Amino acid sequence: MASTSHSSVPAAAAPSIDRKQLLDKARLSTSMGVSVRLLDDLVSKGSFPRGVRVGRRLYWTSQVVDAWRQRTFSHQLHWRP
Repeated sequence: MASTSHSSVPAAAAPSIDRKQLLDKARLSTSMGVSVRLLDDLVSKGSFPRGVRVGRRLYWTSQVVDAWRQRTFSHQLHWRP
């Protein structure tokens, strides 16, 4: 009988996540300098990636947050007076 996997990413291609790179909602909002409520609003509007639920908490990887910052502020890097 063939085994079935519920993951859409092959095991060999799955990224390795270091626990130190995981941010819960409180740490994420603090690092971004915004309130938890504003973070919730950004997520609900689709302006910020959804977290991954582990138990009762949501987590984001620092890589996802860095990519969001890069994309959000990229227009400033190319601004010329």
